[in-house]
Amino acid sequence: MNKKIALLSVSDKTGIVALAKALVKNDWQIVATSQTADFLRQQGIATIPVSEFGGFPEILDGRVKTLQPKIFAGILADRKNPQHCRQMKKMKIIPIDLVAVNFYQPEKIDIGGVALLRAAAKNYPNVIALSDPLDYPRVIQQLESKQDLSLAWRRQLAARVFARTAYYDTLIANQLNNQVELYPDKLTLALKKISPLRYGENPHQSAAIYQAADSANNYFQLISGKELSFNNYLDLFSGYQLVQEFSQPACAIIKHTNPCGVALAKNPVLAYRLALASDRQSAFGGVVSFNRPIDEKTAGELAKMFIECIIAPGYTPAARAILTRKKNLRLIICRAKKFPKSPELRSIFDYILLEERDNKIWDRIKIVTKKSPTTTQLKNLKFAFTVCKYVKSNAIVLATNYQTVGIGAGQMSRIDALKIAAKKMARLKIKKKDSLVLASDGFFPFPDVVRLAGKIGVKAIVEPGGSIRDKESIVAADRLGLSMIFTGIRHFRH
Repeated sequence: MNKKIALLSVSDKTGIVALAKALVKNDWQIVATSQTADFLRQQGIATIPVSEFGGFPEILDGRVKTLQPKIFAGILADRKNPQHCRQMKKMKIIPIDLVAVNFYQPEKIDIGGVALLRAAAKNYPNVIALSDPLDYPRVIQQLESKQDLSLAWRRQLAARVFARTAYYDTLIANQLNNQVELYPDKLTLALKKISPLRYGENPHQSAAIYQAADSANNYFQLISGKELSFNNYLDLFSGYQLVQEFSQPACAIIKHTNPCGVALAKNPVLAYRLALASDRQSAFGGVVSFNRPIDEKTAGELAKMFIECIIAPGYTPAARAILTRKKNLRLIICRAKKFPKSPELRSIFDYILLEERDNKIWDRIKIVTKKSPTTTQLKNLKFAFTVCKYVKSNAIVLATNYQTVGIGAGQMSRIDALKIAAKKMARLKIKKKDSLVLASDGFFPFPDVVRLAGKIGVKAIVEPGGSIRDKESIVAADRLGLSMIFTGIRHFRH
């Protein structure tokens, strides 16, 4: 047999007929495993069964098809090594020049296919290793032009094989492990690219978005507007997680991953109006999140202002008609109510940080002042502390009647965060402050925050506690007639 040999074993038949026809047309002989051979014969393409070619039948319900010395020797032999050539001639082993394989679903744990590809990739100078149907057209083009594949491209194909087998093995390991170990000694990640992005945080940075390969969730469905940017995704996920913390209709307006206005109300349009009123200036060009579908009335309000993105569980036809008139406005549907329990990951050069997600607000509270918060104040404290969880540290949130009225985010000093929040609140000219509350993501290192809070009309405070100067803050609150609760839970966000 002087013809070149191609071994085909594919579960995904995409493009395989075109590849096989091109091979036959160019005087290649096709060897195939049983199902692939049957499929190709139905298309009128002659094949040699792998059992006939290797001289060993498929056994154990197909678990052993290609795991044969003649098959693997034919793939792995170095054609430039005289000793290899003599051994192959003596044992009547025929060299295999191309291997095209894709795998079963990970649940079935493909063994032979993985082994075939790895063998072909190891011997890439002599064997073309195809693991992706997207690579078939270039091979067909080379066959038609009577040109051999360059060594550089063969090497690239081999690299893709090892990336794909590593990816496949990671999926299997994840299934078998089933999150038994949160932080294993060795960790591999299987990610699938969803799409390239226009750029990263800045136009000079390239970017792409990936998703865990074993996830079937489509969190973000873009239904109108231009493609999402790197920063859009960060803002969308931050805002949508925030509004999902509440059972009442909620709206959050996000800028640079920080909420600038959050509110709860009896319907989405009222929630949006209150969130917008919280900090109208900062809301310009923001991302708006809802935990209820958007109706026509809400859409009419949203259309009055420049907004980058809107994310909600859905849109009525009338709302969609209004909002899609704004060409640059991105509309996203997200129906998820729960998010992954898997750890969060961040990269630092060639290090990866893993941590559990911050899935708590508080477990229990401790009233540490002489005065206790009223029922209304306590509800507003929980609302404000929930919002605080999504604000960059150091974070201060001022709120009243389930509406933020001042947010100080990302300050190096907690007192400066309060000053910013107070300045924003001053623009609103709030007259009635009976339920004005303050939430802090971390403890107070000094009593200055409590003192300033009293001056601006705050009636109740929530903070984690835990400072060596907690007593000073408690004394200050008592002197000012404020109530203060400790949660024992901190919500730093970096």
